[in-house]
Amino acid sequence: MNAFQFSCSSPDFTIRTAPDGTVFRANRAKLAAGSELIPYPLLSPLFDLLDKYDVTASYVNTIADHLKRNAPQHPLQIYSLAHRLSLTNTNLLPIASYASQFLLSPPLESYTLDEIDENFPSLRAYHRLTLLHAHRKEKLREVLITEQLFPHDYGLCVKHSEASRTIWAAHKRSMEARITAGIDLPAEMAIVKGSFTSCPTCELACDRAIAMMQYKVNKIAYTFDRVPGAM
Repeated sequence: MNAFQFSCSSPDFTIRTAPDGTVFRANRAKLAAGSELIPYPLLSPLFDLLDKYDVTASYVNTIADHLKRNAPQHPLQIYSLAHRLSLTNTNLLPIASYASQFLLSPPLESYTLDEIDENFPSLRAYHRLTLLHAHRKEKLREVLITEQLFPHDYGLCVKHSEASRTIWAAHKRSMEARITAGIDLPAEMAIVKGSFTSCPTCELACDRAIAMMQYKVNKIAYTFDRVPGAM
């Protein structure tokens, strides 16, 4: 959902954002119950109000839940806002970490200086994402390099093993230069499977290697709270 396409089937009040003057129609009960998602442009002023007035923890938790639920659609904005808010409410830092999993692509070097100034409220916010990207690239490279087609000759194809290992190794070398934090490594390696379809033994070995690679990739940190030194 685009924040500026937010709609409500039974609105009973309107909210106007500053400074752009965008008007949102909403329903008080549905927003409170969480059945309608508060669009992210409203979250910052709402948190400012919560900070200004002495409200119960349940209201804070409700708005925090909307902050988290916006992350998949607006990860950079939520990452930035959660980091800024965490300076006065550390309970919101996990939401920034949650949003970081949706920021594995594009590579950080693709951001312009203006985008960095606009979306990273502190050096810590930028550095945490840098650590996450670096950690994932390192671990993904380790998985790629160490995964063998016939580990310890298990499932070895006597007839094609040398040629198949050469093909597997060549595809791994081509992949190594293209590793990014957000790459789907098993899916990229699965492309080589087409080279083994004429031999059921080699094809099975490729399937097993890719499945093991997927298992290892799933264990790699995808949020910064799981990266050493990032918290």
